[in-house]
Parts: sequence; structure tokens; C-alpha cells
Amino acid sequence: MDIPIVLVDSYVDDDYFYKVRIDDELGGYLATNYLLQKGHRNIGLVSGMIIKDGVVEKRFQGYKRALKSTVWSLTRILCSKRGEPGVGP
Repeated sequence: MDIPIVLVDSYVDDDYFYKVRIDDELGGYLATNYLLQKGHRNIGLVSGMIIKDGVVEKRFQGYKRALKSTVWSLTRILCSKRGEPGVGP
């Protein structure tokens, strides 16, 4: 019996499965931009480890893109590794 299998928000790279994915960079951008439009100015990103080309890195890129696209002069990006407070450049 050939039953189709659909994976949601999975990064399995196998053509056997159908996949429904989200645009993580766009999600990070939209979430941050929404907060900026509501007047928030100190918006931090709290996440697990940022791995090159990983989901969190893509969301972080969207976060940074939204901050950089504002008319306000945002001089720092608030970001920390899990369990560690921090402010990034």
C-alpha cells in the first residue's frame, strides 16, 4: 500500500516524503517588524545555539534585517546564548 507521508517543518532531504516548510528568515523578519510597528525598541532574540545555515540562524537573519530596515538608529542587537545574558554588536 502506497500511503503518502507529509512532513511539516521538517528538514529531511528525501524525495520520498512530501514536505510543508516555513520560511524561517521571513518569520524572524515579520515577528520583529511587528514588534517594531507596535513601538517596541528593545527587542531581543533568545534561542539555542546558532548553527550555520540552521533554522535559528535563518530566524536571526530575519531579526537583523528587520532591525536594520527601521528608520530609528538601532545601535545594537540584543542576543544571547541559552542561559547567558548578552548584547551583541
